[in-house]
Parts: sequence; structure tokens; C-alpha cells
Amino acid sequence: MTAKKSGTAVITAKVGSKKYTCKVTVKNPSEKTVVMKVDKEVINDKEVASITNTYLKQLTIKSKKTSGRYVEYTVTKSSYDKMMAGIKNDFNSRVNKFIKQQDVVKKVAANDKLTAFTIYIDQKKLEELNKDMEDMDDNSQSRYP
Repeated sequence: MTAKKSGTAVITAKVGSKKYTCKVTVKNPSEKTVVMKVDKEVINDKEVASITNTYLKQLTIKSKKTSGRYVEYTVTKSSYDKMMAGIKNDFNSRVNKFIKQQDVVKKVAANDKLTAFTIYIDQKKLEELNKDMEDMDDNSQSRYP
């Protein structure tokens, strides 16, 4: 037997001359959760703690436990998805700002979990930048024998 939705059902079975009934109540399934492991150093580091805490405040935390050097948060999947969307938007905004400030990087792409990145560059602009850097090195070496 498979429940299709929440509610109550009475199941009746007859075996020989005996009749059996069973009342079954199906409750709404609890919301899906995600377990996040956050390194304690990230939480305690003064430079990144405010950013980390900003994102953690967006989560609906079901439980929190310390395991070695990590803090494990069990959070609702919906709050996790919302937080990740915010991080991705923030990431894209910062990358676009960086790209506008220089002209070598054309695009930066990341996977869904922001654990791998691909950087697309303008090869011609990179060669020009490298040439400029070499010229700077040559000039500094000639001044300081």
C-alpha cells in the first residue's frame, strides 16, 4: 500500500469469519534537509566570519553539531537552495564587476556548487599584458644592476 497524500484511512481485512480494521494516518512529509559541513576556521576567521554568518543567518537550521574541525548544520533544503542562489548571484555580480575593471578575462563560469571554475580569457589581450609585464621587468632590471 502506498500513500498518495496526507489524511486518514481505515483498512479492513476479513480472514475467515474474523474482521480486522486498522486506522492509518499519513502526515505531511517533513521538509527535505541538507547537511552542510563548515570548517571552524571559516566561522572563526575575522576576515570571513561576517560573510559566513550572513549566509548562515539565511538558513533554517534544524540541528547543529561539532565534529572534529567541522560544524555540521542540518538545514532545510529550501533555505539551502535560497542561500545558494544568493551566493551565486553575489558571485556573478563580483565577477562581472571584476571583468569590467580589466579586459583580459571575458567570462568566469562556475558549477552549481561553486566548487569548480572555468575562466575564459582574451588571448590577444593576455599576450599584450604579458608583454607589458616583461617590459616592466626589463626596465626595473636596467635601473637596479
